Amino acid sequence: MDKLRVARSNGKRAFTRINRNLLKQIADEAEPGLVQDCWKELQEAWSDVESKHNEYVSLLTSEEEVDGEEPWISEVYDSFSNSKKTFFNFMKNCSKAVKEEQTSVDTASIKRPDIQKLKIPLFSGSQDNVISFNDFLNMFDDLIGNNSAYSNTAKLMYLKSYLRGNALDTIKHLSNDEKSYELARVFLKEEYLDNDIVVEEHIRRLHELTSPPAKDFTALRSFFNTARTSVYELKAFGFDALQDDTLGSKIVSYMICQKLPTNFKSKLSTTLQTDFPSTRELLENYNTIIKSLMKTSTPAKQQEVNNGEICERVRCMIDFGSQASYISEDLAARLGFNSNSPTTEYNVKTCIGVKKQSYSSATCDVIFTPTATARHSFLVDPDMNLDYDIPGVKSLVHKLKTDGVRLADSFFNDITSDTIGDFDCLLGSDVIGALKPLRSVDLGLGTALEVQDGHILFGDIDSFYSGGSQEGVAEHEDSTDEHQEDRHDTSAPAGDDEADAGSRHLGNASY
Repeated sequence: MDKLRVARSNGKRAFTRINRNLLKQIADEAEPGLVQDCWKELQEAWSDVESKHNEYVSLLTSEEEVDGEEPWISEVYDSFSNSKKTFFNFMKNCSKAVKEEQTSVDTASIKRPDIQKLKIPLFSGSQDNVISFNDFLNMFDDLIGNNSAYSNTAKLMYLKSYLRGNALDTIKHLSNDEKSYELARVFLKEEYLDNDIVVEEHIRRLHELTSPPAKDFTALRSFFNTARTSVYELKAFGFDALQDDTLGSKIVSYMICQKLPTNFKSKLSTTLQTDFPSTRELLENYNTIIKSLMKTSTPAKQQEVNNGEICERVRCMIDFGSQASYISEDLAARLGFNSNSPTTEYNVKTCIGVKKQSYSSATCDVIFTPTATARHSFLVDPDMNLDYDIPGVKSLVHKLKTDGVRLADSFFNDITSDTIGDFDCLLGSDVIGALKPLRSVDLGLGTALEVQDGHILFGDIDSFYSGGSQEGVAEHEDSTDEHQEDRHDTSAPAGDDEADAGSRHLGNASY
């Protein structure tokens, strides 16, 4: 973390230096091309600072530490935001000055922006990327084509200077006069701008978005930046997925949502009060969701899982009713297992029947306590979702802490709501039986498992307040075939198979 903090500070110093230079150039009314080059450097410096800050904050262990870093990044962002306004005002004034001068002075004497310093990329017509010409033409139009300070003859000369190879051959025979410029644009569009192909390419990019890891917030932002770019490009071609309640919005929202990690979707659903957000809602709210996840993404976890070389402390749920044990795809990747490992199809029993599901496997060591360890083969679940709302759990935890009860799951140390989650592992009866026998004890009027680090709570929350009795953990009869697993559906609430979504149960256990 020290290296990250130093790198972040160095990034801020570089940002401050470039920002000071930009403001000086604007105050000195430097050439617009020079100012624009400096603005691009400032954008890159801000992106570098933001990336290093997000990486640093993701390693902090408490919400208070995360909140304490907010003023640091806010100060840099405010500077960036103010300089952005100053820069665009300067460029707007420059454009206005050119137009005013054009009305009173001979066109030949107008002082034009130094285009060469703007570094428009060259286009040769041989690019594999089918949207490269569209990008080139948009940039050319922004800097030259839409600038009324230039005659069509000058625009054609500039256009030819940025073309090479086959693209230049397409228009080089045209004479440099007013009428030839529009003709050159027509020839180039006919040759290199196929709207259907460009639209199809952006749809493909949305369809092939790569799912970001659940806790990699830099990758999550990059994921949304890629999606947002294609959405807005499609809008420019007349396919507006930002209009709510349209088929386009629903399709694009589905393509994005199916690639999002479950912790993001859970937080998004709670924030928007819907499981079916529109594309507009996704793009307007993803930054807020990421910031919220950053504050709660690093609770102290309780279980060590080790593949022999890499060790991860993760939060696990105990489920004696499940005859198989599972780890998330994200955890498997962090442990270094191959994501393309062969899969086996199982008949999975859930609370609503049996369904076929394919899983790969990963064998690693489980360090439950310093004296209870086992080597076990886990099924890798790409859709693990063990996040639940359990009404009353926050109040119960505070009551037990007041009573001096020590809980094994340190996630509860900073509990702020009735939501429990961030599980990367489900421990079923197959691995629990291989560990040291766990002792069931009475905890007030409820029941818990006692381990070295404290107590693991089981059962109905109300039983810890009332005089009702709580039965011990029931044994589940093993009824599996060679490829059949009796497993609670991870999309259902934790606890008994027939528990309702709003039931006050502590999921068979959380540890």
